Amino acid sequence: IALLGIASLATLITPFIAIFAKKCTAVAGSIFCASIGIVYTSSALLVESCRNEILLALFVTVALFGALTLLFALNLIKVTQKFKSVSYITLSALLLTGILLVVSLFVPALSGPVSAIMANPLISIGLSVISIMIASMFVLTDLQNVRDAVNNQVPKSYEWYGAFGIIFSVIWLFAEVLSLISKIKN
Repeated sequence: IALLGIASLATLITPFIAIFAKKCTAVAGSIFCASIGIVYTSSALLVESCRNEILLALFVTVALFGALTLLFALNLIKVTQKFKSVSYITLSALLLTGILLVVSLFVPALSGPVSAIMANPLISIGLSVISIMIASMFVLTDLQNVRDAVNNQVPKSYEWYGAFGIIFSVIWLFAEVLSLISKIKN
């Protein structure tokens, strides 16, 4: 339990260190990856009913990542500046919607209707599908960033930053797939 608590705290702090202190990305990114692994593994061990869902989410995530990487490598999906802009705008809209939903829960006139809407399983599943699509877009964006770094011969120190971007997006994709599987099961 103590290790789970420490790992949970590390998963909250280390991404910001890796993103904003680029020279620390190798260490912070590695700690983040190990910590997120501990969190999901501990969850599977502590909540036995989640074991199958986590394994299925892992399989689906690996399959999605493999398919995205293959499509990207074969140039069947091209990540242009417009694609990146749409990715960031879509993510911003999703985050803003989430913030507005949380704030509306504290407004008495809105809390009932918002809770009723969010309790609708079709809306909940739909939002999960949209989140998976956005996470997939960011996997592709990170792959393009690494390709651009290689083509532009950026310094070696960027390798860790690029790798951290990909693994962060894959973990986000995994979390969204797991959320969707849990919603469908319930």
